[in-house]
Amino acid sequence: MKNIREIIISAIHESTGFLNDPKFFKSKNDNIDIIFSEIDIDSLSRFEIVMHIEEALDIELDSEDVFNHQSLFELEEYLNNIISA
Repeated sequence: MKNIREIIISAIHESTGFLNDPKFFKSKNDNIDIIFSEIDIDSLSRFEIVMHIEEALDIELDSEDVFNHQSLFELEEYLNNIISA
């Protein structure tokens, strides 16, 4: 199973293609945070991202809760807490 960081990045990329932008490419392999406001994420993309994460982790999420987190690190911590609860 992929780690949560990889799942989030994959979900965001599948929905937005953000890894095609060189300034974000390093985030996939490095421990660099991604600020979601720097990525063009519309409401459809948000829905798709949540669906990808839910499917990969076999959990149900509230999309508003997911995007109350402003960065990759914050969302990763939130999901880790849900899974370990």
